[in-house]
Amino acid sequence: MQFPSFPFFPGVRLALIFAIGVTGSSLGQSPQAGLRPQLSLEQLEAGTTADYPEPTRLLGHRYKSGDGVEQDVMRAAELYRMAMALGDLDAVFALAICHLEGEGVEKSDARAMELMREAAARGQIQATSMTAMAQASKAADEGFYRRFTAYLDGGASGGDVRSVAARAVLHLMNSKTDDALRTSVDMLTKAAELGDLDAAFSLGQCYRLGLGVPKDNRKAALLYAKGAALGHVPSMCNFGVCLHEGQGVDIDQPRAMVLYSSAAAKGHLEALFNLGTMYFTGDGVPRDDRKAMECFQQAADRGHVRAIGNVAIAKGTPGFMETIAQPKSGGGAQDEQEADDAKMYCKLGMAFRYGGNAEPNDQKAAEYFKMASDLGSATATFELAIQYLEGEGVAKSDEKYREMLQKAASLDSPDALLNLGLLHETGNGVTKDLARSAEYFARADALGHRDAGGALGNLYMRGAGVPKNPEKAVELLRKSADRGSPTAMLNLAMCYKGGFGVPKQKEEAVKWLRKALLRGEARAQKELDALEAAPPK
Repeated sequence: MQFPSFPFFPGVRLALIFAIGVTGSSLGQSPQAGLRPQLSLEQLEAGTTADYPEPTRLLGHRYKSGDGVEQDVMRAAELYRMAMALGDLDAVFALAICHLEGEGVEKSDARAMELMREAAARGQIQATSMTAMAQASKAADEGFYRRFTAYLDGGASGGDVRSVAARAVLHLMNSKTDDALRTSVDMLTKAAELGDLDAAFSLGQCYRLGLGVPKDNRKAALLYAKGAALGHVPSMCNFGVCLHEGQGVDIDQPRAMVLYSSAAAKGHLEALFNLGTMYFTGDGVPRDDRKAMECFQQAADRGHVRAIGNVAIAKGTPGFMETIAQPKSGGGAQDEQEADDAKMYCKLGMAFRYGGNAEPNDQKAAEYFKMASDLGSATATFELAIQYLEGEGVAKSDEKYREMLQKAASLDSPDALLNLGLLHETGNGVTKDLARSAEYFARADALGHRDAGGALGNLYMRGAGVPKNPEKAVELLRKSADRGSPTAMLNLAMCYKGGFGVPKQKEEAVKWLRKALLRGEARAQKELDALEAAPPK
């Protein structure tokens, strides 16, 4: 039997860069695609229901900012906790900010720091996250940066060793010159000498990367070894890598295996991935493909993209999974397996399309979306349609775009149904057919799409493709507005302004115009100015 070599994501991985672990990706915008201005609320809710960590966190951002939903900071904090439990480190950061600002949770600087340290202990961090945090702390939220550093400075002046270490790491993250880096190393050295293991780990990273000091793998390994001996989880992982690959120390793969196993048992994601790698390659242990796949699957379930890639490659290799599969009982096992595979491929496609803990790559995203689409994933099929529309990762093809839209619609994709309705409403590449457009909008609305009710309401207001019915139009617009559609809010306001389907009510019109404006509907400003400037009747 020729087994796959897992060329996709080979090799072991070091733990996170610096031990304070403040991860800071954007708390704001969703990616744009085609006729869909952003990932819909329905997509995020569906992803949350399916226990995907990133949609759960992004839905939390929506509730925190009131973007498309009624603002609810307590619900936002709850969603951050859910995403955090699913392994999303950016959610840990978001929840830390909630505690720092007292939004939806008890205001507690100590809890905020605890959460930030937890992110460090769990590993699996992007190098860009640190850069993003440095930018966010200085530019995007100057108030947070001041409060955060003031908290650390206060703790440091009071003799708290952890505050000394955290302040050193924050200084390192914002260092842009050699002198600043050397100052950061001095601060870390002081904290490490006082016994702070996070500081010793971060100092090891400086020696490994050559930040503020000459690059020295031996000194890095000694610092990792110190932390590992005292139970510091990221140090266990990194010292394991040193022993595994002979970085600064002699190769000792059995000992590396012990360290990976210990760190993985404590929840360290990179250590779990490295453990799977050792089982698969047979480095220092008997090769065991089943144990390797168990490790990769566990890491994949927690969102580790390299592990997802390895699982996907293994499942795509004829005969490989059969050699390690455990017996299954009960009917429908094949359907369940295909559904799991579709979910896995779709998740991997999303990671490559929009960036997660993988470098964005539209071509790879398209490959995995196609695999998921072939297994019946509505979300992946719609995403593939958008790629054909935009010519990203695949050759641009309006024909393939419409073909994929039809397929996604047949799988009950609300986004695909809405887009098909828009195509038939305008006659863009298809026969203009307002009745069919109304049917597609109605199906998307029934599936909960935020904007579909508003689109259908507009047809009822005009009597286009459906009998003219202003009252029905207002009912649909209100439903869509309540779901958070800015366009529906604007159109509902115009109904109240002009008395279409409802009595004229200036106060209601102003209310909905303001809501639309808050959610980014720029056209509402002109209408609001005109309405507020009008003399009372």
